Amino acid sequence: MSILITEQDVKNLLTMEIAINSLEEIFKQESKNNAVNSSRIRINLPEGILNFMAASSKKLNLIATKSYIPKPKTSIKFYVQLYNAKDGNLISTIEANLMSRIRTGAATGLATKYLSKNDSSVLGLIGTGSQALHQAIAICTHRKIQKINVFSRNMNNRKNFCEIIKKNIQNVDVIPSKTSKECVEDADIITTITNSATPVLSSEWIKPGTHINAAGTNIGTKRELDEKTISKASIIITDNIPQAKVECGDLIHSIKQGKTSWGKINSLSDLVAGKIKRRNNDSEITIFESQGVGLEDLAVGSAVYNLYI
Repeated sequence: MSILITEQDVKNLLTMEIAINSLEEIFKQESKNNAVNSSRIRINLPEGILNFMAASSKKLNLIATKSYIPKPKTSIKFYVQLYNAKDGNLISTIEANLMSRIRTGAATGLATKYLSKNDSSVLGLIGTGSQALHQAIAICTHRKIQKINVFSRNMNNRKNFCEIIKKNIQNVDVIPSKTSKECVEDADIITTITNSATPVLSSEWIKPGTHINAAGTNIGTKRELDEKTISKASIIITDNIPQAKVECGDLIHSIKQGKTSWGKINSLSDLVAGKIKRRNNDSEITIFESQGVGLEDLAVGSAVYNLYI
């Protein structure tokens, strides 16, 4: 019989550390061809656009799907379905709004663990929407962050979000920044988590050795990073290259401009599995382009299900 796991259940069971560890393991499995991701598709229907993602894992013996329908002026509701891969039976439906925020943060946290400098202590966070808090929590899970600079175009959002961070992350100074430049110019790690159509980060503001997470958009016409930032990077990672070719505006634009090529872009799975090198020194710029993939929902959904039962 299928189990319904509610938002409250997820809140009670899932931690950021569990989510990061689950992603680390599933990406290692993907690198061994033991797990498969199916890129997001958007199905246009008269009543709305159905977004659909899927993934499977031999080791977990699971197939997972994720679906959601964005609607104007209402909150999106995310659902993850877990199926037994051997018999095809639906074993669980998970209400996945909180889980989605945690798994997106966990992907950033995992990439930051592998790409940022070990002594990184300052985080610059551009964006204060629903995804932003878990981005900060994930980064603080693997780096001893002492200061978080926060920027949002709306001053009240900026100040309110700083208070939210203080309630959720201990022993860190939280500073509202007046400009995006001020937010990032002393940062060892930068995370952009916006829905901006045009870049919110300039290459001129980035100091040597910075690691950047661009996690805010999965629409191919939108961008958070300028092409000069892309061209400065020694290592560029994405959670799934085929999906990035459709959804990652930062890379699509920069490749069209001749600033890089798809042959220079690597997958998070190969980074985690040790098939590609981490940074060579503390002066390199590194980038993680996060799209959010079904494989992440499978891994974290499986962890939640196992904790529930």
